[in-house]
Amino acid sequence: MKQFSDNKMIPLRRSLTIKNENKDQYRKNSSRSLIPIEDPFGDANCIPKKVGTIFPQLDISKLQARSRWNSIFTAALNILILILDYIENQMFIANKYESDVSENMLRTCIIFLSIISIGLILQYYSIKLYLKKAYRECHVNSSIWEYPNLRDIMVIEIFFCCVNVPPYCDWTFSFKQMNAYSLMSVDDVLISFSFIRLYFIFKMIYECTTYSSERAEHICNLENVKDMMKFALKCLLNTKTYFSIFFLLGLLIISGGILLRIFERTISSTKFDYVWNGFYTVGITALAIGYGDNVPTTHLGRVVCVAASIFGVFSISYTVWAVQSSISFNHNEFQMYDCMVFKKNIKKRLEPFASTVLQRWWILIKKRKLKEPRLKELSAYNSQIIRFILLKNQMKGEITKTMNENINEFTKKMNICMPKIFHHLEPSERILKVAVEMTNNQLFLAEKIKQVQVNLREFKTKFGVSPNGNESNYRRNSDRSKRVTLVEMKKAQFRAIRKLIIRKTSESSFGSQHSSPRPRIEGSNMDSSSDVGSDR
Repeated sequence: MKQFSDNKMIPLRRSLTIKNENKDQYRKNSSRSLIPIEDPFGDANCIPKKVGTIFPQLDISKLQARSRWNSIFTAALNILILILDYIENQMFIANKYESDVSENMLRTCIIFLSIISIGLILQYYSIKLYLKKAYRECHVNSSIWEYPNLRDIMVIEIFFCCVNVPPYCDWTFSFKQMNAYSLMSVDDVLISFSFIRLYFIFKMIYECTTYSSERAEHICNLENVKDMMKFALKCLLNTKTYFSIFFLLGLLIISGGILLRIFERTISSTKFDYVWNGFYTVGITALAIGYGDNVPTTHLGRVVCVAASIFGVFSISYTVWAVQSSISFNHNEFQMYDCMVFKKNIKKRLEPFASTVLQRWWILIKKRKLKEPRLKELSAYNSQIIRFILLKNQMKGEITKTMNENINEFTKKMNICMPKIFHHLEPSERILKVAVEMTNNQLFLAEKIKQVQVNLREFKTKFGVSPNGNESNYRRNSDRSKRVTLVEMKKAQFRAIRKLIIRKTSESSFGSQHSSPRPRIEGSNMDSSSDVGSDR
């Protein structure tokens, strides 16, 4: 595959069917053998279909599927670890902060599951490294497919998995808060920190969405979007609003309720021995209700409630925006709604005038059949028709006014968008101008080269040589001897030397008061001697 430094590539479709004896050699030389697929957005042959940097015939879609399943298993395993941590903590508190054999076995099992989770993380980032190396083969200057920061993220995730309670760890400590002594253990502290494993749920959601596929990464690369995870979460918040609200609120209530129960149970007299009281308190705090029947009495419990209230402000504002966006009209719906409401108002306003016109017309017909004087009824009928027509024309003018307002609004939007469009078109116009200039220069140089070739051919013919079949082989003309050709070349040489000396002396004597006599060139004697030699 040929590749240029300006982020473009020319694919060279190579067969990946390799014989067994050439596989090792192929793996060494296949660092750039990528088969691209077509791009529906116009930039074809830009995403590799197969990765030659790993093994032959290894499809990228399989690697993507493996990374998704890896993230799903990692998230499920960490959720199971959180559940086991909570069960172990309740058993530890029930035994009055003393661990027995079952608790130590449970802690050992949790550590074993954490080691499996670390192995899944290492496998996930090895797959990601292979994928990003493959993408970097096609996108040299891309910011999305840079992979040096994968190491830092991997270390952070491994640290999340290492937050576990070791076996036989029964350390406790007490401190005074809110005029009461609270007894806590290392088990409580580590379990409260283990809730950072919820990060793997968001990672699983990011991996399983369509906004994190290789196609989405390629489009984001074209649009210079750097943070892919932030982009995918924004897309989910905009497309799945109600699911996002209930998911985040439920996650907050469950995690906050458990933390509130852990922190409040350090004091003996508390209302949070029942876990549902913690869920209830965090829920009403997040929804900005706050009845005040359950109140935290520790500093850490109050921190949890303050964090829940801060998130509640976000959830309420996000809910209001979601409801407004769901019930608001788009442009076409608003136009149809406006038209229907306007027609309904026209009908209501024209109904009384139309009924009056019909009554006057009916009375006028009766008078005409009875042959009675009907001048008064005729004038009333005409006046009602005139009022009806004027009102109808007035409403048509209102329709025209609304159309003009829409046109003016569209014009304003176009005036805002057109400078941005021209701003994006300016670089392409400059590139096109440079390309046209380079093409013209290339044509000009080609003409000059042809002219030089013609002059060279004439010069060779003048000095007694002519092409012999192939242009690279020349022969001497039969009518001119070697001696004659040599004499002519010497004459041309002496003439050139004489012109050069005359020009140099004239430049050196320019501006002096007494011009020096022109030096005498003995080229004439040479010419005469050469002429004599030629006559001989």
